[in-house]
Amino acid sequence: MSKFYKKDSSFKSRPQKVILAGGTGQIGQVLEKEYFSRGYKVLILTRAPQKTHHIYWDGESLGSWRKELEESDLLINLSGCSILSKNRRKIYDSRINSTKILGKAIEKLNSPPQVWLQMSAAGIYAHRLEGFDDEYRGQIDSSPSSSYWGFITNLIQDWEQAFYSAFSPKTRKVVLRMSFFMSAQPEGFFGICSRLARRGLGGSLAGGEQFISWIHERDFISGIDLILKERSLESPVNFSSPYPLPQKNLMRVLRKHWKVPFGFPVGKRMLKIAGFFGVINSDLVLKSSKAYPEKLLKHGFDFLYPEWEQASQELVQRYQKLWLS
Repeated sequence: MSKFYKKDSSFKSRPQKVILAGGTGQIGQVLEKEYFSRGYKVLILTRAPQKTHHIYWDGESLGSWRKELEESDLLINLSGCSILSKNRRKIYDSRINSTKILGKAIEKLNSPPQVWLQMSAAGIYAHRLEGFDDEYRGQIDSSPSSSYWGFITNLIQDWEQAFYSAFSPKTRKVVLRMSFFMSAQPEGFFGICSRLARRGLGGSLAGGEQFISWIHERDFISGIDLILKERSLESPVNFSSPYPLPQKNLMRVLRKHWKVPFGFPVGKRMLKIAGFFGVINSDLVLKSSKAYPEKLLKHGFDFLYPEWEQASQELVQRYQKLWLS
């Protein structure tokens, strides 16, 4: 069983006011629902406010939104336009600028957030088929084999540097190096893979030997709880199941739970030319990622869904109830 750290009575500094910067996307929706269910005050910084707890910001300049950070317990920066965008400048600027402006805002506060968690990505590590990349010995991708991988590696390094450079001596800061986030939502990686599997297109991609690092949404939430509880857990932290698996195996298991016997394989040339039907970036799924959560495990984290077999089964069942019933 997983340790749900929110129930740990020793966690004295349980957050009551949570700020989600750029929190209207897939991960933000999961966190919003979770923290509301705990009775926390949740505020979302967004370019397009639609609800009473939405606060307008442009992710680039200081504004009245910064006062909402005063006396907050937890700030999580989720900002960044979709990685599927063709506009690399927009992908880059939306992440770097939002991180820098949060740092400037915090510097001017009298009572800044107690904790600032910053999204990053396991894509910072090199293409790997053997071994693992943990936070201590992980190999940063210094010689990327494609221009896109080079762009992503440089982006992530600049992203983390912008975060570390922020002057915030009163705020504890931790980078979360995210693998593929698996949640029971139509958008996101799981939703895309599920649609392809259900249509008979969920076969191997370019042979399918490349590894996929992933994390179930429940373990993501519990991982954050552990960071809040354990002050000795320092940045960066890999957020990934300890068991990444080849892409062809991931899709085979997913097809089984969707009860689809066959998945049409897609060769590398077809994948590149078709852009995988415009729903997924081929470069993202061709790079082999084997991130390992050494720091979480070292601090006693017990994954609820360490294996893809159980994780995919739970996600498919919940997806069916939420969206197909």
